[in-house]
Amino acid sequence: MSGIHGASILTQAGKSVLDRVQSAGPSDLSINRTKIYELGNENSIGSVADIPETSYNVESYDVSTEFECRIINRDPATFPSTVGSNEIDFRNAVPQDFLNLFKAKKTSSVITSGVISPYQTLSGVTYRFGVGDYATQTFAFNGDTELLVPGQPYSEEFTNIGVGPYTIARTADLYNDTGDSVYILSVMLCHSTDNTYERVFYDASGDSGYTNTTTTFTLPEDKSATYDTVKVTYSSQTKVAYPQTGSNPNGSLVHQTTSVVPAAVRSEHLDVYIGTVAATPVWTRMNSVQSVEASWSVTLENGEELGNKRYTYSEYDVPDVSGNIGIKAISNVDLMNKLSQITGVSASQVIGPNSSVPVPLEMHVRHPDTGVRMKTIYVPDARFDLPGINGQVQTRLENTLNFTSDSGQMFVYNGSRR
Repeated sequence: MSGIHGASILTQAGKSVLDRVQSAGPSDLSINRTKIYELGNENSIGSVADIPETSYNVESYDVSTEFECRIINRDPATFPSTVGSNEIDFRNAVPQDFLNLFKAKKTSSVITSGVISPYQTLSGVTYRFGVGDYATQTFAFNGDTELLVPGQPYSEEFTNIGVGPYTIARTADLYNDTGDSVYILSVMLCHSTDNTYERVFYDASGDSGYTNTTTTFTLPEDKSATYDTVKVTYSSQTKVAYPQTGSNPNGSLVHQTTSVVPAAVRSEHLDVYIGTVAATPVWTRMNSVQSVEASWSVTLENGEELGNKRYTYSEYDVPDVSGNIGIKAISNVDLMNKLSQITGVSASQVIGPNSSVPVPLEMHVRHPDTGVRMKTIYVPDARFDLPGINGQVQTRLENTLNFTSDSGQMFVYNGSRR
């Protein structure tokens, strides 16, 4: 036996196998257990567990918008690249069902087992570009469930026709969840256009949750007027191949070709643009950039209720957007021009700590073979701090320009924004 290698693990979010993934999977499951004691007893009585917490992280070199489209509940195959209709706003994210699929061996297309991490809520996104590095994107999710399954993990979607019953394509494996016979491991109702969603829990009585058999499930009430799609996950001993050059059981390609998704994108195909403070900004490419990073993050609040061993929801108030640009100015004049550019203050005037005004920022990613714009990351109101000026002997001065978004907004565009 040679162990489990990265080449034998596939990562799927909903219907799509994720491309150019460098690392992905759930972290160690965290359960807060409290010991219970009593007077007169030399031993502890036992422990009581809180609701589990999981995190799921994906890091990849994918510079397409496939994963971002899945996050906002859109089909990447049909999502437009036309300016004006190609915007992705992470505030429209819906929870993701992740499948980690373990192949029988590196060269096999047969899935032996895996991990299902259902209903994972987006909590952070980071894009990083750097000289000599690959363009990297990292996504962080949080949830309360991690399921190690003996069969092949599956994700299926159904048109919501009411309570059902709905029939899954394969016979599901049993999950004995503290006495409950659960076959359908997760159920989420979702609207395909307005992105409203609701988590549905298992209930053997069918009063407040779904019921199931090895091949069917039934919803507790008809909510087809509110949600048009039902998303479920399960494990099955029925195996469907994930061929190297073919499609997965959901009809999505297992591995996209490099003509669609480049193997990776290096610094010569990445650019940073700063706009002027105006109703119609004038955009200028920033030269001498060594690195750039932009992050979108939220602090999730989990909902609980009596009688439920899972979180009912995970929500947030206002996102936070921050980042930085690393530069090596070619001269002192160039440095002053850059500081003028990021603060909106004329280069002929003194720039101080309170001089900065919000300026628009764009990060461009181009296909290395065709030069076509793959993705644009846009912060409409980046407010920069003045950098430190710390000279060192025999070293070219390098400055880090830190910024935050006044409104907490960051958008991604499939192709160009303007």
